[in-house]
Amino acid sequence: MTKYINRIQKYFYPLDIYFLISDYFKSKHQRLLQKKLDKINQIFLNQISKYENIKKIISDYHMINLGVAYQRIPIFEKQLIQKGAKVTVMDGMEDFVASDKNIKTITQVISNKKNKEKFYITERQDSSSLFKLNEKFYSKYPGLKDIKHFKEVEVETLSISDLSNEEIHNHEPNYIQMQICGGELLTFKGAHESFYNKLSIISVSTHLKPYFINAPLADEVDNYLKNLDYKKIGENKINFSHNIHVFPHSNNISRFEDGAQKLSNYNLYAKNNRIRNQKEFLYLIFGLMIEYLYSDIWDYFELHNDLLDKEIKNELDNLFIKLRKIYKE
Repeated sequence: MTKYINRIQKYFYPLDIYFLISDYFKSKHQRLLQKKLDKINQIFLNQISKYENIKKIISDYHMINLGVAYQRIPIFEKQLIQKGAKVTVMDGMEDFVASDKNIKTITQVISNKKNKEKFYITERQDSSSLFKLNEKFYSKYPGLKDIKHFKEVEVETLSISDLSNEEIHNHEPNYIQMQICGGELLTFKGAHESFYNKLSIISVSTHLKPYFINAPLADEVDNYLKNLDYKKIGENKINFSHNIHVFPHSNNISRFEDGAQKLSNYNLYAKNNRIRNQKEFLYLIFGLMIEYLYSDIWDYFELHNDLLDKEIKNELDNLFIKLRKIYKE
């Protein structure tokens, strides 16, 4: 069976049918595990949002989602939005309702500065980019031969720090996930220093091979973020770029060599790690929960739970009891 699945992956990636096939062949164990985790996350969020001080903390939480490949939004992120958290998204995010007051939509092309640039539109929307498609590279793969850019347009670009408060909830997000076809490093470089003040978790998908001409590769993005004092807390090689939210212990290896880096500006295992209060603690926990990084949450909680109110400690204790139980099943 495996060889047939691999053959399907080889020839149909990244056509829409591929996603249907991949979803269908996910292991039953993984599907059940994710369903249980999402349910426990919901119970945890319902419990802590009963407290007035936590309601305010959740309502101040700001997430940014950049990239049309993120149309499948993590369940816990949706749950946070339902409880009042804010999100700013790139235009085209089908999972979000534009009329929701907690959601703001970016319609501009995000880069490192205000400018007029060429934008290369491809037959598949999720391959459109400020960088020209490397058709010579794509032609090596049977399933990618037909992906070609068919239109060049001139667009006005903005840095993310150029956006006004009417266009973005604020300039200091707490969590960001990004997959914008080679433009990730430009976006990070165009952000003012204040953009990183409260940004505790970054989840960015990058390329290990030259999908786009002159686009920065994974190492360049990693090194830039390391210089901003971000530390890698998780990394996946993924077998198709739209499913970045695979489990940390997945054995999936990317045929097309996309990488999913997860970084934090805190050293989770240092006692002196700049987390000063319960709000900052919970914001880091939320980001880790969105990314399903539960092992980090357990260890971090044991090291730093002195920052939490007694009630929240109890809720997290109960959460971990449930999580440990389902991981043993």
